[in-house]
Amino acid sequence: MTAGQATSEELALSLEDAIQRGLKNNLGALLSDQGRRHSQATRMRSMADLLPNVTSGVGNRHAGEPGGAGIQRLSGHPADPRPFAVFDLRGYVTQRVLDLSAIRSTQADRQGVLATEQSYQNSRDMVALVAGGLYLQTVAGETGWNRRAPR
Repeated sequence: MTAGQATSEELALSLEDAIQRGLKNNLGALLSDQGRRHSQATRMRSMADLLPNVTSGVGNRHAGEPGGAGIQRLSGHPADPRPFAVFDLRGYVTQRVLDLSAIRSTQADRQGVLATEQSYQNSRDMVALVAGGLYLQTVAGETGWNRRAPR
């Protein structure tokens, strides 16, 4: 996003400032950065397929009176007439031992990340080249350096 207020005054820029503003505000560079981050997220998602999957569950198996659940009173202990509940808590871990499809997908996504990184860097270099060239043309125009000699 651009920062600052628009004014009618001239803004003194150095070559580095012009290039930094170009990199910060150029739509092509911003879209290329977005594509780079999307490709990284895709790779992370494919890598998740290689990790263990952990799930859990909680259930209420039975509630009622002790005699109704088939629980016998131990000899020498009085019967407990209070109701009770049995909860079931379970955890499951699954792991794919050898999933060649997921491995190949992760490798392909890694190459995709490398390609988008190069594309992103190429976009930044192009913006820097154009912004720098325009800056130098402007400076040359102000000094009269680029005027042609009369014939």
